[in-house]
Order: sequence, then structure tokens, then C-alpha cells
Amino acid sequence: MLKKLWNDSVWSNVIAGTILAVGALLGAYFLDWWPTIGRFTKDAYNFSLSPTSLSNWIIGVLGLLAAPTIIVLLAMIWQTIFPSSATTATDWRNYTTDKFSGLRWRWRYRENGQIYSVYTFCPHCDFQVYAKDISTYRAVDRIEFSCDSCGKRLGEFAESSASLESKVERFIQQKIEMKVGLPRTRRVQ
Repeated sequence: MLKKLWNDSVWSNVIAGTILAVGALLGAYFLDWWPTIGRFTKDAYNFSLSPTSLSNWIIGVLGLLAAPTIIVLLAMIWQTIFPSSATTATDWRNYTTDKFSGLRWRWRYRENGQIYSVYTFCPHCDFQVYAKDISTYRAVDRIEFSCDSCGKRLGEFAESSASLESKVERFIQQKIEMKVGLPRTRRVQ
């Protein structure tokens, strides 16, 4: 049960935070930091209520003007330390390789998001492989992939090389849409 909770991203953060909080409390108790913490809190409270040469409303306005800057800086620090999965998922252009139909595929994106330079590789030894026409009839498309490096037969397809590549491009677009939530109107045909 604990292992399952620890592998969950939310619960692992809760457990780690609890451990750190308990450690800080115990450390403060055993290292006798409580009087220092109390004195600091009391001094900060007294300082905030002490009279100044500026009117309190001016200090309040300055504090309100500084608050958005502080919030933005804290948000930037938080995002740097704990990048969200949404930020990483939106960088869909890093998705340039996957396995479809028993083959490893690699591709690139144009500036407009269109997929190009689609190549096939052996999933076993990562050697680039090409489709070979094995059809006995001109009217029937049949191709085969086999690796010249490791000698493995990688698959036979009852379609043309262009048709298989088009299908793989649609699989890529589907995965991008599912992971990132890219709207259908942005998909490139």
C-alpha cells in the first residue's frame, strides 16, 4: 500500500512534505530553536505595527503594488523547480520517435507543424530499414521490411510504402492530439 502511494505523484509529495515538516519540528525542538523562532515572530509583529514617518496608507499601496511582482517571481521559481506535466506535454515537437506496426519510426516537423522526413528503423538494433516490394502482381501492393544488420524479418504489409507512411503520420497526429489536446483544426493533413 505504501509503495503504491509513494509511486503516485501527489501522494509522494504529501508524504515527503510530511516527513520534512516533522523533521523540521523535531529539529527545532531538539536544537532549541523555538525561543529564537518566537522572538523573531514577535519582533516582526512589533516592527509591522511600529510608527513610521510615512503614512500607513502609502505603505499599504506600495505593498499592493509590489504583490503582483512577488507573486510572478514566486510562480516562476515554482515552475522552474517543479515543472508541470502540462508544460512538458505542450512541447509536442520533441515527440519525434515511436514504434508503430512493429517498426521504429523517426520524423521531423516543419515550422507549420507538418510531419516530414519519416524514416523506419529496426526496433532491435536501430539500423535504418527500407520497404522492399515483394508483390507478385503489379496491381497488388505488398511490401516487407527486414534488417540488413541483425537479419530479423520485421514485417509484411499488404499496402504500398506511401500508404503505410501516411497511416503512421495519422498515428503520430492522433498521439499528439491525445497527449497534448491539440485541437483537430490544428492537425496537419
